[in-house]
Amino acid sequence: MEPKVSIIIPTYNRAHFLRSSLESALAQDYRNLEIIISDNASSDNTSEVITNYLGDKRIKYFRNDTNIGMYPNQRKALYEYATGDWAIMLDDDDYLLDRSYITRAMKLIEHDKDIVLIHANCRTLQEGSGHYKDTNKQLPDVVDGKWMFINYKYSVIGKNNYDKLTVLFNRKLALTLDFFNDHIPSGDRESFLKISLHGKIAFVNSVVSVYRLHGGNASATADINSYFDNLKAVTSPYDYAKKLKVFPEKGLEKWKRRMIRESAAIVFIGGMLNRENKTSMQFLLRLYHEYPFALTIILNILRPRVFAKLILKKILQNRI
Repeated sequence: MEPKVSIIIPTYNRAHFLRSSLESALAQDYRNLEIIISDNASSDNTSEVITNYLGDKRIKYFRNDTNIGMYPNQRKALYEYATGDWAIMLDDDDYLLDRSYITRAMKLIEHDKDIVLIHANCRTLQEGSGHYKDTNKQLPDVVDGKWMFINYKYSVIGKNNYDKLTVLFNRKLALTLDFFNDHIPSGDRESFLKISLHGKIAFVNSVVSVYRLHGGNASATADINSYFDNLKAVTSPYDYAKKLKVFPEKGLEKWKRRMIRESAAIVFIGGMLNRENKTSMQFLLRLYHEYPFALTIILNILRPRVFAKLILKKILQNRI
């Protein structure tokens, strides 16, 4: 019998987006499929939208009595509601583009039982303007997960990292790895890095899903504390890999430093640089105290700016 696949759709007050996400899941041509909808106590017409689809036996609808938070809701759906051998997490504002993606992914698994995760290219759609950009990852069809771990990149251009809405993962293995830790905003990144140490990673060189970019995205409203909490998505896999002793210690330490430097640079460019100077300085001061080795890349970004030296001086004087 074909392995069961769970498409998990956590949702909260996005009835206007949910329909396209749900219909894209139903359009998948893989036969042994369940679609888990975990409604985090929505106050809009989400339940009304879902009611129209409940005649399809593949759909399982669960609703929380109260809002438990985005990340706990995601985790609850994976651990308590999903029953598949494999799973994919599809946010309620995203949707699948390739109706044969899961079929293609499962065929790869059929031919190589060591595969623990499959991912693909995705499209970022600018909601409103309709402009979009597709990722163009340059990766082998199947690689050893440890290779993928050590070569994982945060870099925005030419990135080789995992886009969550394309990732199909071994659910039973995931449950043993504390998947989607709800204390880490980017728990998906942390989880995918950890699972990659347990087998092979497959890649489908097609654009299979769409990520909507709009003002309501969680990443668009994150604060300084959440940025630093997100660095646990690097330090936790680092600790895990160190425990497993799968890499030389010096190489692993170098990996951690590179990941934190590049992550800090992206956070600063994408969020801090356009905020008021006080917020930017607070970010830099905390970075200086917690990850001083990451400060140099920020200063290289700021070098053309007239206040770069001033910021460095204030940090060194601990006056911010």
